[in-house]
Amino acid sequence: MAMSAFRRSVAADTKQKGGKSKGAFWDKMRLPQSQPGAPFIVLRGEFVDPLPSPEQIEIDPATGRPKPVINPYFKFRQHKRAIKGGGKDFFADEVCSAGNDPHAPQPCVGCFAGDSGDKSIKLVDSFAFTIIHLAYYHGHPLIDREKGGIVMKNDNSGPVMIQTECGGRTCNFCRVLQGQPPLPPQQGQDPWPGFDPRSLTTTFGKRRYLELGKGHLSDLEGIDQVISSQCGNCRSQLTTDGFACPTCNTMLIDMANDPRSDEQIAQDALRPHPCLRCNRPVLLKEVVSCETCASQNAQPLQLSIFDVVIHGMRQGEGTKSHVTQGLPHKTIDEFSKMVDPQFLGGKSFRDFLSELAKPYDFETVYAPRSLQEQANRLKLPMPMGAGQMQPMGMQPQQPGYAPYGTPQQQVQQPGQMFAPGGPQMMAPPLQPAPQQGQGFQQFQQPQQQQMQQPMYQPPQQQNGPQPFIPVAPPHFGNKQ
Repeated sequence: MAMSAFRRSVAADTKQKGGKSKGAFWDKMRLPQSQPGAPFIVLRGEFVDPLPSPEQIEIDPATGRPKPVINPYFKFRQHKRAIKGGGKDFFADEVCSAGNDPHAPQPCVGCFAGDSGDKSIKLVDSFAFTIIHLAYYHGHPLIDREKGGIVMKNDNSGPVMIQTECGGRTCNFCRVLQGQPPLPPQQGQDPWPGFDPRSLTTTFGKRRYLELGKGHLSDLEGIDQVISSQCGNCRSQLTTDGFACPTCNTMLIDMANDPRSDEQIAQDALRPHPCLRCNRPVLLKEVVSCETCASQNAQPLQLSIFDVVIHGMRQGEGTKSHVTQGLPHKTIDEFSKMVDPQFLGGKSFRDFLSELAKPYDFETVYAPRSLQEQANRLKLPMPMGAGQMQPMGMQPQQPGYAPYGTPQQQVQQPGQMFAPGGPQMMAPPLQPAPQQGQGFQQFQQPQQQQMQQPMYQPPQQQNGPQPFIPVAPPHFGNKQ
């Protein structure tokens, strides 16, 4: 395998600006903030990068064309907006629908608002991993929070069953299964729906997914560096001897003879290097050694974040939060000794994991929603002409949004040009000569009819006169 493919992908994505099944919202994992953290295994996915960094591209010697860049995670873009109300800000997020082609962006409510000058909307890069959460879960009927009562299947064959993570010492599911009364809400518990104990089950392990930002992805890369620096056989510190061609094993960077610092070499090793034997640039693989294993005539074992059980936890909130480890990582065999065999169904622990190791179809999970749903979620006005026809006799939801494809005009005084830094003086524009048959009517229109208000105003109003906001040209997506 090429040298640290995970770290190569992270290095490219964090420096840039700007059996499958669909996952439900309750499958998204929110890491705890208490010790010792949540034990889980990160699954290595295979997702084609639609816009890879040039440093990730390798030429296929058989075809002479670039190989597709495969990432172990799914990356996408989403809009985030802080909405004031209820005494504190509510942060809404919505998947960007502009698409991956910067030359042919698709309609997107968030992009249109941002391009029009709304400072409350942001566009961020996000990344998703499939994980196996190694914890106990309780199966129970789904409750309709709005209407009340148990949600039944469409054919009325029984209730819709979902799983909720065990709460540990104060878990009401465990108390009811043991014949004890549930704890009341006054003790920090959710109201008990009155489940029949015979309808409750207990299982171990559940497939879920993590959604991370750039900072969290860098945190995960740091955890991977710690794991890959220790020998998987003896936990001794591994030594990096150099970096070689993955095809012919020619050493292209020899640490013993390279005068550069370790940091400089590590950054250089992430880029394709020319191999004179293979006659092409290649992505390097790391060559390591272990003194302990060498003394025992054994081969060193280098693991990655996809080969161990980590105890992930979260520190901080929002953009200032970080992903850390609550406990040192364990190998899969070490962790298997801690699992009660009765929950494995007579299988080995690795066979049990293989049944849960099914990647999510993130293309479906993070498929952009309709423009109207985007507008409702982000609480932004719906631009007329963006995917729907305006009914007869109805006005737009908010003045200021122009239909997609409509030329936008600005209020401009003679001799001035609006710019982000303020009005600038310029020579009066030359008027075009009238075409035959038009006469001089177009030059005789009153000035107030030629002046129009800006086509977009941010939703949040402020005291005092509204400053002029320069209107961007019609644009569906994020500028690259």
